[in-house]
Amino acid sequence: MSISRALALGALAVLLPAFARADGGAVRLRGGSEAWVVTVFTAPDLRVGPVDVSVLVQERESGRALLDADVTVTLQPPEGEAVRVPATRARSTNKLLLTALADLPVPGSWTLLVSVQRAGQATSLRGELPVGPAFSRLSSLGVLLGLPPVVTALFACHQALARRRRGRR
Repeated sequence: MSISRALALGALAVLLPAFARADGGAVRLRGGSEAWVVTVFTAPDLRVGPVDVSVLVQERESGRALLDADVTVTLQPPEGEAVRVPATRARSTNKLLLTALADLPVPGSWTLLVSVQRAGQATSLRGELPVGPAFSRLSSLGVLLGLPPVVTALFACHQALARRRRGRR
């Protein structure tokens, strides 16, 4: 493998994980009843602004997703009124999950309450949800502003190596 290819692969290995998000979900709560299991997902690093809370309800024995559960997500800020949002499949890209979209206007330790009802049974899960301050506009552009100098440096390295190779011939 040539040095320029090794440098390019090394740069990709360093830069690509910053852009890769997979599904972006972190398990926040897990519990349920004797008949089913409830798992709650959010983004790993919550910030002030819009938040997606996804809920998976499964049959305990088989692990099969239960698609007929009614789920309500309640988000209680450190101070002030709670935000109550029904979770639906219409908002979800993964149709096995129920998703609630809410806006978190203040940072701090929020309380997350997920209530699930199905076939006359009900359960709820409660947990803390750490919410950080909003990113500044400049920091959110950091990757975009930093990428051109990195690409330029890689191109310059490639050109220097190509020039050196031509000089050896």
